[in-house]
Amino acid sequence: MSAAVLAPTTTPLESARHHHAQGDLLQAAKAYRETLQSYPQSQPALLGLSLLARQSNQFQAALHMAQAALAAGSSNAIAWANLGDTLAALHQTIQAEPIFRHALRLDPSIAAAHYGLGNCLALRNDYPNALVSFETAARLVPNIPEFHFAQAFAHGQLGAHPRAIAAYRHAVTLRPSFASAWLNLGVELIADGRDNLAHLCYREALASASSPNTQISTHLNLGHLARSRRNFPVAEEHYCAALALATRPHQASQPHPAGRLAEIQVAFTYLHLEQKQFPQAWQSLQAAESANLQPANPEIPNARGILLLAEESASPPMRVPQVSTLRPGSGANRIDPLHQAIAAFHQAEAQGHKTAASNRGNALLRLGLCEDALAAHRAAAAANPHHPGVLYNLALTQLRLGDYAQGWPNYEIRWSFREVHPHPRRFRQSRWQGEPLPENSALLIYAEQGLGDTLQFVRYLPLVAERLTSSTESLGAPHLDSEMWDAQQTPPHTQFRLILEVQPPLTRLLAAHFTNSKVKVQIIRHGDPLPSFTHHCPLMSLPAIFQTTLETVPNQTPYLHPDPELVQARAAELSPIRPAIGISWAGNPNYRADQERSTHLQTFLPLLEIPNFQWISLQKGEAANQIPQLPPELSLHDGCSRDRDLADTAALVANLDLVITTDTAIAHLAGALGKPLWLLLPWQSDWRWMQQTLTTPWYPTARLFRQSSLDNWPELLHRVAAELSL
Repeated sequence: MSAAVLAPTTTPLESARHHHAQGDLLQAAKAYRETLQSYPQSQPALLGLSLLARQSNQFQAALHMAQAALAAGSSNAIAWANLGDTLAALHQTIQAEPIFRHALRLDPSIAAAHYGLGNCLALRNDYPNALVSFETAARLVPNIPEFHFAQAFAHGQLGAHPRAIAAYRHAVTLRPSFASAWLNLGVELIADGRDNLAHLCYREALASASSPNTQISTHLNLGHLARSRRNFPVAEEHYCAALALATRPHQASQPHPAGRLAEIQVAFTYLHLEQKQFPQAWQSLQAAESANLQPANPEIPNARGILLLAEESASPPMRVPQVSTLRPGSGANRIDPLHQAIAAFHQAEAQGHKTAASNRGNALLRLGLCEDALAAHRAAAAANPHHPGVLYNLALTQLRLGDYAQGWPNYEIRWSFREVHPHPRRFRQSRWQGEPLPENSALLIYAEQGLGDTLQFVRYLPLVAERLTSSTESLGAPHLDSEMWDAQQTPPHTQFRLILEVQPPLTRLLAAHFTNSKVKVQIIRHGDPLPSFTHHCPLMSLPAIFQTTLETVPNQTPYLHPDPELVQARAAELSPIRPAIGISWAGNPNYRADQERSTHLQTFLPLLEIPNFQWISLQKGEAANQIPQLPPELSLHDGCSRDRDLADTAALVANLDLVITTDTAIAHLAGALGKPLWLLLPWQSDWRWMQQTLTTPWYPTARLFRQSSLDNWPELLHRVAAELSL
């Protein structure tokens, strides 16, 4: 008879570890306690019980066990790391940070201690050092998804979106059901201009999420994405789904989602606001305030400020804001919406909102308080050095104030700001930064934003050609006596190609100009296939490359010349009456601030009633349909509504004696052609026209006429009419 095979003896500690690894927490706790009955100072058992308590959300018990484990052996780095994790779970991160550092001094190979230290650093916004800790943890133990998730989060906070995307992808590869990683991956894809992929990530998050809070976050993000695409019905569906999740019964073991009600109502507020449904927006904001718990949600006062600002912008009153009423204790009888908005942003800042200072800066700009606005934007940028919207607002304010030395370099942040460039263009070729190029290079300059922007900055093309002709020329700022171009001067022979891609309405005009120019440029219509090129540069980055200041703006005009045959042909449309004056009163209605810069033809009646002038409409689009509505005794020739493009318009403008226009592409066209220009500006004009100045370095032939109070077009046009009658 053979001997019986005896099973190996299993100790209680080994049994506890087995049950713990299998997720059987009750049996694991029982075995850990059994170990302590025999070995009361068993550090592994005390550590195991501490971890079990933490996993069961019994944080005080976890802390007691962690301290007991450390008392059993203070040289054990893992015991120190466990104490740090427990303190962090109790939100005592200030105390936890030195504990993690001590653990790493004892043993720098403990990945969990690096991870815990990184979390402490991230919670105090020290993302550069947090990233180092997270990267070290992931390098030591590369198969932990949370380590890659933490890396990705730090990269995202530092504005390194491609790296964040790569790390989140690594996390979901390790754990395909990692809902939070899918959710954040979608956020980073949007930040990187790839929102077409974000929707798929959110759907993965929704399919993987078991927590109601994660499901709510996913529906909110899906709603935000739909709202950004102006698909308001779909956005509302997702916000309603989030609201249903927050109000239904929940499991006691999970965090209560009712705390999300205020956040969801704020989302509804913004949804109504974008549709200019102000009553509904206020109703949602009041619901958010009613649902607000402690600690207070700083997005609520921030949303109140944004709503006040938007409502005021949609229908600004005819008044001059008084600076004195902005100050606390000024004794003002009433507080207008702008000052209410500023107070709301102050409240949001006090509650810890990270971008409210930038919003406050925008409100201050509407009051004409540019220096105060600059201080607010600087404060926001100091608190959020990687936030694209904050840095963009700072750059625009610097440019408005004429600080081109800082404003133009900072303006490059527009490529990371999705409200300006939702889908930034990407090329494999190198970005040109102003350096000399080798022979046989081809540089693509491409237009961006509006037609007026292209007309304004196309003046830099001769400077680009001059820069590329010599590898010995200084890369500093252009000097008026050495780098300004002369249209009659022949540049040296070059071995490079210069390509300019522009919007279709400008293609024919610029092709004709550069055909007759000494600077040879190949004009490409946007949307057509690009020729081969070796380097690229956005058109509106050229001022930064040439380090343009107010004193060195290349402002010799005209710098555009229309087709001479077209000019002659359009001259026949004019009567002998002189002066012949062209007018335009409305810009692109799709522009966000068009309701402020554009007006109605009726506003121009004080001009049209002046006798002995020949009035020519340069208006295009829907606003040109206002011409037949004029009183029959007034004469306004429709000169441009049927133009093929701006080449036809430029030929007509070349025959005029004066152009009077609101802030439209027509203003830039007249300025580029060197025609006398009277530019009519709203109370808060675009940044390029600066503040309170009556002239502009960009167009020497222009005079700037500014509203004396918010939306006061009538007073402005009567002032212009008086000037014209002199």
